[in-house]
Amino acid sequence: MSEGIRLDRHTEIRDAIQSSRERPLADWVAVAIWDHPGGDVSVLGEATPLQLKGYLHSGIWAIAHDAIALDDPPIQDLDEATDVRRFPGGRMDVVRIGGSVVGRGTFEPGFRWADSVGPIVGTTSCLLPHAGYVISGSMGIGMDDGSEFTLTAGDAIQIAPGHDAWTVGDESCVVLEVLSAERYGKKL
Repeated sequence: MSEGIRLDRHTEIRDAIQSSRERPLADWVAVAIWDHPGGDVSVLGEATPLQLKGYLHSGIWAIAHDAIALDDPPIQDLDEATDVRRFPGGRMDVVRIGGSVVGRGTFEPGFRWADSVGPIVGTTSCLLPHAGYVISGSMGIGMDDGSEFTLTAGDAIQIAPGHDAWTVGDESCVVLEVLSAERYGKKL
């Protein structure tokens, strides 16, 4: 883990991100955490090019590129999302807020990514990284390397690209997605 760095202005953040184009994407940071524009910025970890794509619409990118409209409403109701993606056995409700995208995935009993979303996006496993929180229910995850684990209500999650997912049990699984909601259920 890298030590936190101090950047005094959002223009310095923008310059740092723009200069990263000259370096291989895999050498760039995976997560940048900041207190506020012009505040402390902590940089954690590295990312592969595919993982980095998920951060390009994050708050740090948006601030660096002046994409956050400070007059945006501070609250968006996921029950009133205008971007709703339906697929067999589930849906993803997506809102854009402050330059970021947040989604709520609802996966009914019997849902399996490979059968429901895979045919829509045209891949045999999910190639998106995910970060979020399991609100209710349980979901099994099978990685392409053969490993498996189960997510349950109350879990904060991070899932690497290259996986299948299925609802476990007879209760819907509801997940708040903060990394890849903008692209979930869309052809890559």
